Amino acid sequence: MKRLFYPAFVKSRHVFATLLSVFVTLLFSLSAFAQTEGLNFQGVARNTTGEVLVNQKINLRLSILLGSETGTVAYMETRQVSTNPQGVFVVVVGDDKALTKSTNFSTINWTLSPKFIKVEMDPNAGANYLVMGTSRLQAVPFAFYANGVDASNVKGVLPLSSGGTGVASMTELKTILGLDVFNNAALDTKVDKVTGKALSTNDYTTAEKNKLEAITGTNTGDQDLSGYATTAQLATKANTADVTTSLATKANTADVTTSLATKANTADVTTSLATKANTADVTTSLATKANASDVTTSLATKVDKATGKDLSTNDYTTAEKTKLAAITGTNTGDQVNITGNAGTATILQNARTINGVAFDGSANITLPTPAAGIPYTGATGAVNLGAYDLTVNDIKIGRGGSNNNSNIAIGRNTMTALTSGGDLTVIGTDAYKVATAGGWSTAIGSQSLGASTGSYFNTAVGYASMQNLTIGGYNTGVGVFSLSSVVNGSANVGIGYAAGANFAAASNTISIGYYAQATADNTIQLGNPDINFVRSTGAFYGRSFNVTSDLRLKTNIAPLQNSIAAIMQLKPVSYEKKSSLASNSYSTIENGFIAQDLQKVMPSLVTEGTDNDKLLEVNYTALIPVLTKALQEQQKQIEDQNAKIAAQQKQIEELIKLVKGQ
Repeated sequence: MKRLFYPAFVKSRHVFATLLSVFVTLLFSLSAFAQTEGLNFQGVARNTTGEVLVNQKINLRLSILLGSETGTVAYMETRQVSTNPQGVFVVVVGDDKALTKSTNFSTINWTLSPKFIKVEMDPNAGANYLVMGTSRLQAVPFAFYANGVDASNVKGVLPLSSGGTGVASMTELKTILGLDVFNNAALDTKVDKVTGKALSTNDYTTAEKNKLEAITGTNTGDQDLSGYATTAQLATKANTADVTTSLATKANTADVTTSLATKANTADVTTSLATKANTADVTTSLATKANASDVTTSLATKVDKATGKDLSTNDYTTAEKTKLAAITGTNTGDQVNITGNAGTATILQNARTINGVAFDGSANITLPTPAAGIPYTGATGAVNLGAYDLTVNDIKIGRGGSNNNSNIAIGRNTMTALTSGGDLTVIGTDAYKVATAGGWSTAIGSQSLGASTGSYFNTAVGYASMQNLTIGGYNTGVGVFSLSSVVNGSANVGIGYAAGANFAAASNTISIGYYAQATADNTIQLGNPDINFVRSTGAFYGRSFNVTSDLRLKTNIAPLQNSIAAIMQLKPVSYEKKSSLASNSYSTIENGFIAQDLQKVMPSLVTEGTDNDKLLEVNYTALIPVLTKALQEQQKQIEDQNAKIAAQQKQIEELIKLVKGQ
């Protein structure tokens, strides 16, 4: 913007006047705009020790003086302002925010005499104004000066270079601008292409227009075809081929002749009857059959085989019948091998032994009295197998291979190779199968600890639990395939299906949950990768907590924006907390956020729980990036403000030198 300068010219295009007193230091600049009347005034308030008065209300009285520092007051206003955190305040002298005005700012005549600004202030925002100083305005805004220019005083023709037209009449102006060279005759040959106007012959000939006007209906072309059959309609009608095909399915003379040829005729009937029996045939057939006389004669030679009827003498003699009647018992034969009929015999033909005692029937034998106890239903005494294992249906119950009385082995191929070791409890097919040594371990489940060659203090419960462990101790696996891939490791815990089953060598790990895998030493894995939340009503303690944050897992990465604004909306509070809605004990004191309040500002940090009460949960870890970005934004503001203050301080120092030089 152009400015008019008075003879007292300073180096800066923006004029600054420094007003010093024991109370404040003020810095102001002047500018004006045609849209808004007023002078921009900026100051920094300081106390007597040079400290900036920050965030404080002060009252100002500003006066425009004519001619000198003690000249007539052309304009005066009072107003109240507040300093910012840097002690800076900004006003526009003459705008509508002033508390009082002596006159209208627009009435000041900027074209006459020098102007001075007088500054008075009450740092307590009252009416006890102290004079801070008076300084001459070294530059007057062009817009204010232009208000005093009277166009009626301009005489003659003003050239273009000075902002005029360079002509003295409108005729000359039209000539210069070429407004008198337009020819409207060419428009007479044209027509307006609006509703109701005809097309020109340059667009369509009369014949073409007539043809277009004759077209009716919805089709396009040279005639209306709407009353004629369409291709689709004709396709549904029968044609010659259809008729021929249909007739081909009907019977003709040849078909009828062929059909009648399959029917019986007189010759066929005669031939068929010739194959039937006649009176002679029937008589001959009956002649071969038995009659009443034949049946009577035949039955006379038979006996009635009903209960109580004797056998005929042709079958058995009376003596034979008597001998058969005397035979008792269940055997049949010739009295040589008949059970229960030893006759007069007193000893066995071949002597036998019973429980190691010889017995031939010549004397009684006495069996040893069994120990007390009934081993099974119906038993008459206890069964003691001594140092032997019991095998039932290929399942062995006993001490296993080493025969150590502190071992228990139940199953097929269970602890069969063991030669040394004690305090082992092994139950299940192929459990602890190949180990030759070991001790103080428990394996329950088929193939559990099946490959162990010398492990100690292990507990494996579940099918194939620790099935590949060869050496190592103090491991605990509970669940099918728990710790099943571990070959060499100690102090590992796997609880759950296939928990800890994905590493061969590791120590001091804890894997809990379906397919949970703590694959590195000294780590704990709760659940598998599909587990998103771990909930507890208590506290978690540890030296550190790490969160997966690999770039390869992420997409749509964007920097955070306006974090300070978001942080300023948060409401950190302290509170007493209970563990559940049903509890009446507020036993925990915490600092944090109310989830419902945080949800309004940062909804992504709040989730609804899966419990019956659907309690809201806060992801405090996700708040760290927002706080970090807010600190960065705040630091940038501080650095920018420090740079601005440093520049202003430098300007103040230069102005002080300038004022002192006057």
